[in-house]
Amino acid sequence: MGSRNNGYERSCGREIRERDSGKDRSAGPLAAGGDRLRCSVLLCAAAVWFLYLPKYEEITSLEERLQALEKKLATAKINAAELGKLQVKMQEAEAQFKIAMRALPEKEEIPSLLTNISKSGHEIGLEFLLFEPKAEVKKDFYAEIPS
Repeated sequence: MGSRNNGYERSCGREIRERDSGKDRSAGPLAAGGDRLRCSVLLCAAAVWFLYLPKYEEITSLEERLQALEKKLATAKINAAELGKLQVKMQEAEAQFKIAMRALPEKEEIPSLLTNISKSGHEIGLEFLLFEPKAEVKKDFYAEIPS
């Protein structure tokens, strides 16, 4: 019996081998390797799509923002460098403004100014027939008296 079973096993093994030999060998281990390659390519593509691309877009927007801020900083540095010059010009303008304000007559001085003009005109032989000043016109920091 032992030899008979042994022969049976041999014949079954032969049948299995014959069946396996009839199969397309290209669909065997190489096909599994191709599936693994496709799977790893898909995993890499998914990783790029879901992990890298959002970060790339964020990096791009942050780089644009950085460039805009660097441009603002450069402008601010230029303005800071010119600040001293501008302060000197401002002080000069304020000094000229004070001189001009002292030269303009105050409201109380206007009647005496008109009297002096009238006297000066009479001294040189001018005769004023009628002088009626119109209402003041308010400006930014002074009032204009139209003639």
